[in-house]
Amino acid sequence: MLGRDRELSALEQAWERTATEQATGVALLSGEAGIGKTRLLEELARRVPAQVRWGRCTQVSGAPVYWPWRQLLRGLPAEVVGAFGASRDGDGPVRFEVALAIGRHLADLASAGPVLALLEDLHWADPASIAMLEILAGELTDVPVLLVCSFRPERGGKATPGDHADDGDLGAAVPAGGRGQSPRDGEPLRRLLGVLARHPALTRVELAGLPPTDVGRLSGAVSGMAPTPEQAEAVRHRTAGNPFFIVELARLAATTSVDQAAAAGTLPTGVRDTVLARLAAMPAGMTTLLAAAAVVGREAALPVVTAAAGMTQAAALDAVDIAVAAGLADVPAPGRLRFTHDIVREAVLVGMGTAERARLAGLVADALVAHQGASVPAAVLAHHLRAAAAGHTDLRAAQAQATAARAALAQFAFEDAATLAGHGLDLVPGDHPDLLVDLMVIRGEALRRSADFAEAQQVLTEAARIATANGDTVRAGLATLTRAGDVVGGYSSLFYVPVPGLITDLDAAAAALPAAERDLRFRLLAAAAVRACYGEPEAASRLIRRAAEVLAGQRAARPGTTDEPAGLLIARALAAWTPQHAGLRLAIADTLLATADGPPGGELVARHLRRAVLWELGQVEAAEGESAAFSRRLRQVRDPDFGLLDRCWQAMHHLYAGRYDQAAEVAAVLGGSLPGVRSAVSSGRTWPTSLRVPWNRSTS
Repeated sequence: MLGRDRELSALEQAWERTATEQATGVALLSGEAGIGKTRLLEELARRVPAQVRWGRCTQVSGAPVYWPWRQLLRGLPAEVVGAFGASRDGDGPVRFEVALAIGRHLADLASAGPVLALLEDLHWADPASIAMLEILAGELTDVPVLLVCSFRPERGGKATPGDHADDGDLGAAVPAGGRGQSPRDGEPLRRLLGVLARHPALTRVELAGLPPTDVGRLSGAVSGMAPTPEQAEAVRHRTAGNPFFIVELARLAATTSVDQAAAAGTLPTGVRDTVLARLAAMPAGMTTLLAAAAVVGREAALPVVTAAAGMTQAAALDAVDIAVAAGLADVPAPGRLRFTHDIVREAVLVGMGTAERARLAGLVADALVAHQGASVPAAVLAHHLRAAAAGHTDLRAAQAQATAARAALAQFAFEDAATLAGHGLDLVPGDHPDLLVDLMVIRGEALRRSADFAEAQQVLTEAARIATANGDTVRAGLATLTRAGDVVGGYSSLFYVPVPGLITDLDAAAAALPAAERDLRFRLLAAAAVRACYGEPEAASRLIRRAAEVLAGQRAARPGTTDEPAGLLIARALAAWTPQHAGLRLAIADTLLATADGPPGGELVARHLRRAVLWELGQVEAAEGESAAFSRRLRQVRDPDFGLLDRCWQAMHHLYAGRYDQAAEVAAVLGGSLPGVRSAVSSGRTWPTSLRVPWNRSTS
């Protein structure tokens, strides 16, 4: 370790606090590519008496969701994996619960001794993994775990040295009019850093370039030629003290001279350009193998790379030996090949043309399927097939995006699901409207569940239109139901984001279904009934009757089920929202709460109905207790629909108590975060009917 004593000492002190105080600590390690972040963490791991766990993020967009946590925990906890397959009624278990499960796993590890958890390259982390860290940083307090996170800092919106515009994503370009978005934009990381900045046990370490003395020592150790102070200064000026760049120049100096390697104008500028200069002198077999490996990722299975490169096993092993001897790659385990640094991989990618990268991506996809079969992560296969399509429509690539998007949605990675589905939309051939609609429904649900209500409505409305135009009434019904947030949930469409015609659309979609589609028809009618209870009482009564008739038909066809579904219970409670029916509504809410043993949406609705009825009956203390229980559960679930509902409740509560300033503050939050919503309190207007909680103040 050269020139890093101060930084290493700061991290060691953070570790000592964690171990001594038996409390959770956070350390942020930032620096440009090649500056030595990994080397510093390796030295820290070597020095401290800790259980060391590594989690490395990857720049390949096809990496599985929660990839760094999967590595750090050596597999996700069983309860997390089990939750991924859980059925849900419009909301389901969400990230908070996943984060708590990860936290419990870390606590179990720490019970055997303090844990040093190293999360590398957060700038490449998927949004779901960042969300896990954001939650854990606030929830873990008395667990002896030091979370050390490394990342590349932004430079005024520009990539840091060593970065490439497409970040190694071979299919990053989105055609005009495309609906994809970068899965690795900087906003989640910026939000996370803002949260971590407030952590009480935060340590910040920023790595800068090495001083001339250490530059000279490092250069001499690599090249075998000790530079003069003047030469060391020239190398420092040429490299900005970046250790990786220094090593690359020193290797060039070993074949020329220090003066030639450091001379301005004798080499292209940029770290990777220097690597390219070395690659150009390497045997063709080695560069062929590294090209295929670069398309796979930072580390790859050698059989997959060999097959994609079209090489024999013997030729591939010879190429590996050359790459290892040149310091470009290493063999972390038998049958594995890994680039010594991300910059080397990026340089190899830059050296390939677009057509060659697309061709190799297709070969890599085929090799992965041939060697790993169904165990290939859906997002990995989707990434390579999209890269192989190179911006053209491709049925296999589009289907892979749909599969990966569904998997991401099931794992609560809503941003990734929306992105993958958007990529799929750009790839669907024109003669496959069914797949087009499926991708739009996935994207619409992912957008709604990540609180992008307005765009979700646009996408889902168009999906229903396309399905209807093609005579696919089932897909049209699913798209319309997703617009409403299914039966339980969807409060944005009830209170804050007006959806004109939604009740009519739900009713019409139910009527258009084939006779055999009883379950979907019931869900559409129940969802329409719930929404009709707010302002259309006659329609609500009619829809409740129709839903009950469909339910009776279902039970006749499948006897044995007696409990009334949550959606119909909610509709009955809302339809009975009159002073004389308070007891009935409370009984329905009690039944709903007693049977809410599945997804959290049913419990939240039940608690909301109970607090409203209890308040109406004058049982203020009981209502406040129920409201507190609602808020506690909401903090765990973090469902945007129910978050909006709770803010509405807060505003109404403040208004009732005469706390107009506080009501205005809540209304301002709502108005600032949702399109078309203004603060009625602050503007002196009365609240719209759609924003009123349905109670009769005179009866309380």
